[in-house]
Amino acid sequence: MGWSVGARGEDDTPTGRPARRREVGGIEAATYIRDTKDRDGGMLCVGQPSWDSFLATVKAGRLDR
Repeated sequence: MGWSVGARGEDDTPTGRPARRREVGGIEAATYIRDTKDRDGGMLCVGQPSWDSFLATVKAGRLDR
């Protein structure tokens, strides 16, 4: 499975701490998410319908503050 690093985010947060980025990899039925700085620390598995719904919500701006 190939992994993609999240493209959004700054190198540093407003607090001066390094930003935490996530990697996303997928197969047809699911998407896996892991921390780029702790690749052996485990993964979150999300079913494809839930992932697609989440992406639609983000793209529509419904999570913007």
